[in-house]
Amino acid sequence: MYVKEWRLYRGWTQQQLAELSGLSVRTIARIEQGQSASLESINALLAVFELSREEFEIAPPTFRSPDIAEQDRRKITQASEFMRRVINRSVLIVLLFLVNALTNAVSTTHYWWAGYATAIIMTLMLWRAIRIFVLKETT
Repeated sequence: MYVKEWRLYRGWTQQQLAELSGLSVRTIARIEQGQSASLESINALLAVFELSREEFEIAPPTFRSPDIAEQDRRKITQASEFMRRVINRSVLIVLLFLVNALTNAVSTTHYWWAGYATAIIMTLMLWRAIRIFVLKETT
């Protein structure tokens, strides 16, 4: 397998490949050194590189278009920005439920309005995930 060659062809660091594939940097380094990889790891790499198993067994072309490298950098930036937003929104949702619980404690009506806010936030995040990861829109 030409993991290192494909990674360098894309202009990625081991850290970036690890983030995109969901594997650890240590696993990426092991595979690049020629150690065996699990089927799950291979499938994760195939998905990130958007290659078939047969294409993955062939070394990448020596010429690399700067436009493709820039597109890849944008994809990585979008993915990391999305994950930051997921974390921020998760903290926001927890805070909303805490405020809701506190207001319910002093109120005679127990209305969980934070559930509606959470549904709206999650719907918007799902739509953004679909646009980024399924429709592959770039901003």
